[in-house]
Amino acid sequence: MKVYFPKTIDKPMPFLFWEVDDLAAFVLPVIISMPFKELIIGVIAGVVLMKFYGNIKNKNSENFLIHKTWQMGFLTIKKTPPAHVRKFYE
Repeated sequence: MKVYFPKTIDKPMPFLFWEVDDLAAFVLPVIISMPFKELIIGVIAGVVLMKFYGNIKNKNSENFLIHKTWQMGFLTIKKTPPAHVRKFYE
């Protein structure tokens, strides 16, 4: 018996037209710009960041950004070796 699973079963839930991570890329600069009373600059920066993030997400594999943050040392995963170790010796 074959069971069909849709390809979008693991995708994050959309909020209106955007996925939550795309929306976060827009909202973060807007929230940061609010205390400085520069909302227009925050909205422009949010749109640019959202487009930039969307392009990176669409051009690369699914977990590309998680891999890059681990490789730069910002993210630690318990079951993987440290990112700065390039050669392994037995």
